[in-house]
Amino acid sequence: MDIAVWRSLCDDPVMILKLFFLALGVAMLLRGDLFAKWAVRRHEQRSADLRSGGEETYFEERRSLATFPPFAKTGLWRLLGGLLVASSFGTLLTH
Repeated sequence: MDIAVWRSLCDDPVMILKLFFLALGVAMLLRGDLFAKWAVRRHEQRSADLRSGGEETYFEERRSLATFPPFAKTGLWRLLGGLLVASSFGTLLTH
């Protein structure tokens, strides 16, 4: 690819966002386990912080953390990554 073509693609902020989503989708597709572990760890840390007397960020945060568990399944993260790759690739083709 010519450097002028690359520069013209990167000058468009929307194109940079599309490329970012494509890269994020590939990462989710290939390493869904890391995203699942990250979600569980973040949920547990926030729950522990609230149990130790931390202040809620929004109304009834403690109750929503107890009610809605994080996405801990690797397959779900990979599915989301695949959908993100497909949609961002589709938008890249329409540019």
